[in-house]
Amino acid sequence: MFPTGCGLNWQGRVHEDLSPSLKTTDLPTKILDIPVHHYGYVKSEDHNLDRNELYGRLVRKKIDDDPDDWKANLELAYILVQEGRGRKAIPVLEKLNEIGDKSPVLSRAQAMLAKLYVADDRPDEAIALLHQTVTQNPGWLFGWTDLIKLLIDGQHWEQAESAFTVTRDFFPEEPLLMKLECQLMIKTRRIVEAIPMARRISKMVPGMQEYDRIADQCEALARKEGLL
Repeated sequence: MFPTGCGLNWQGRVHEDLSPSLKTTDLPTKILDIPVHHYGYVKSEDHNLDRNELYGRLVRKKIDDDPDDWKANLELAYILVQEGRGRKAIPVLEKLNEIGDKSPVLSRAQAMLAKLYVADDRPDEAIALLHQTVTQNPGWLFGWTDLIKLLIDGQHWEQAESAFTVTRDFFPEEPLLMKLECQLMIKTRRIVEAIPMARRISKMVPGMQEYDRIADQCEALARKEGLL
């Protein structure tokens, strides 16, 4: 499917990569509008388990070859989580965070580490880490959504509102953020403001018609409290 030539060679035991080899040549590169869809988990559960076991062996060999290979360490963290050993993944991801190359891959590592911190009852560390993520990579939507969810869950209302003042510039009319902002409005009793927000979400995304029901409930409550 992806033939090589001109001295190019695939590298990597699990996720083969041409990038390092390409850097050694003067070949021009061009982004093509051709999507490649990867369906890695559509087979049976037994097949997935066998595949993960194979990947685990290959990744560990890769790290034996180069302990500082950040891609291999990220792959190892994913495998440990899939194996149900998330706590074992924490030091692996913390090591990646210390490298601090500020790449999108590091952002993914930080987001995974934040989830593991939450699961380990360390939400404050997760919030601090995600603040670091969005500072380094402010254009990454999912870093913001993960951060704002934690701020709302922890009732850090002012911090959540401050985050929205930034994200509105980066992601205007983004439904995922609008849903979170609607939740914040409801939780902070700004139910009148939540009504038009919920209506907009329902119109923008056909699969979110439940927000019409949420808007109706907010409107009923606002009328009952004399706010409308």
